[in-house]
Amino acid sequence: MNAAIHTGDGKKFEKPSDETLSCLMLFSEALDVFRAVEPSIPSSYIAAFLTVASDPGNGTVHYAKALGMLQPVASRVLLEIGQKTRTGQPGLGLVAAEYDLHDLRLKRYYLTPKGHGLLMRLEKAIRRRRMGD
Repeated sequence: MNAAIHTGDGKKFEKPSDETLSCLMLFSEALDVFRAVEPSIPSSYIAAFLTVASDPGNGTVHYAKALGMLQPVASRVLLEIGQKTRTGQPGLGLVAAEYDLHDLRLKRYYLTPKGHGLLMRLEKAIRRRRMGD
């Protein structure tokens, strides 16, 4: 049974269950994997990376819809986690865009070798945490 935690202002909060704490630790370890790439990585970059990793080979419109972003915002985020940012500065190098051979207006996004490496480190951290539980 979880004990109530008193905050001093009359409010009470239940202490998280062991299962909740385990989930929080897993999430924290996953964030650490991303922070190793970029210490202040925005959550939108993490979400975009995970979306491309789970559904590669699509264009900006598809990812914008999946991420709940406007297309120009998704395009900017994909550039930031790609090879070069919109200003020409080096990006994070996690995804790369290739033009569609049948429609040169469409760019399709895939993980780069660096992106695959990040995905493998993320998977390893999650598996390690699950095995430790």
